[in-house]
Amino acid sequence: MTRRFEVGPILVALGAILLLVSLFLDWYGPLTAWEAFEIVELLLAALAVAALVVAAGQLVPGLELGDRRWLPAIVVAAAVLVAAALVDPPPAAGAEGLEQGAWLAFAAALV
Repeated sequence: MTRRFEVGPILVALGAILLLVSLFLDWYGPLTAWEAFEIVELLLAALAVAALVVAAGQLVPGLELGDRRWLPAIVVAAAVLVAAALVDPPPAAGAEGLEQGAWLAFAAALV
């Protein structure tokens, strides 16, 4: 029996992994997301893990983790949080400019 190869869940999983990695990179000057935010980084981490769980449920046959219908809501929530962080930096960032972690998170949210 042949199994259809789906690219969508793989892209979601890659985007979620990139989002998790970006949280440990510099977002504003020398500040990582964990240092700059109070709760946004926890929400982004939770959304990335949720997307990974749903993607794994789609990729592994017989593993029914999460419902595929939640993916659009998870992705939109992550994209809105990252876009809001880019437009309106947290007070802890001060006058620091955006660094590679913020842009990687934005690219991950778009994927």
